Amino acid sequence: MTAGDVLSRSTDNVLANWEALLLEIGVSLVATLAFTLVALAAVMPMALEPRRAPVTVIVVLTCTLLLVLLLRTGVTSFATAATARIYIDGARTAAAAPEVGRAAYRSFSFPAWKAAGKAMWARVFGVQVAVGAVIVIVVGLPFLLMMMLPKGVSGCVGCVVLPLILAAVLVISIWSRKAVVIAVDRGSGVEESLGAAWRDIAARLGEHLVPLLAIGVLTWVASCVLFVVATAAGGCWSLAALVALEKPR
Repeated sequence: MTAGDVLSRSTDNVLANWEALLLEIGVSLVATLAFTLVALAAVMPMALEPRRAPVTVIVVLTCTLLLVLLLRTGVTSFATAATARIYIDGARTAAAAPEVGRAAYRSFSFPAWKAAGKAMWARVFGVQVAVGAVIVIVVGLPFLLMMMLPKGVSGCVGCVVLPLILAAVLVISIWSRKAVVIAVDRGSGVEESLGAAWRDIAARLGEHLVPLLAIGVLTWVASCVLFVVATAAGGCWSLAALVALEKPR
């Protein structure tokens, strides 16, 4: 399947089930706003008491950030799982009736969306937490090592390491979304989904990388204007693209 086919089919899937996109955007907006307010409420007391020890401030800020991220991930995992299920069903319906066109992807109903979210959100949450931990290691450890180097050396090392980190984060992000699709489609556990996703991406890296990179670039450009909306829309589009890349079962 060419990158053009993936982008065309995923676009048809997203547009045919536009309600899922709106729900994804709505959940992302509400979750971002709510947990931003929670984070501010936790940080404000420290801002009003500047005499606190720096170590205490760092610990509190780190714990608050991690808690907020986990809570937000838990909420958005519901919408991600539900949306993935809609796109999987839409892709299967369209494969059975290719002559119908975009209308064949139509599979959305709110009860089905809600039921899929309830059934699969925990596995999607587990996938995203596991991949998040990998990203922290991949990004955090190189930065810590660079900070320990002399200034002149760290700058030279950074020119080499930073592009590698960005490439790794891109692949890991695709891996995360692919594992979500597999978990929802097959009902597999977190470890099994991550393993299957990694093997499929490694075997067909180009097929996955080109369309997802195109979606990522378009999402990044749009996010300069509407960050949360563009990010949610890009997430839906990438899910639909990965669904399109799934082999028939």
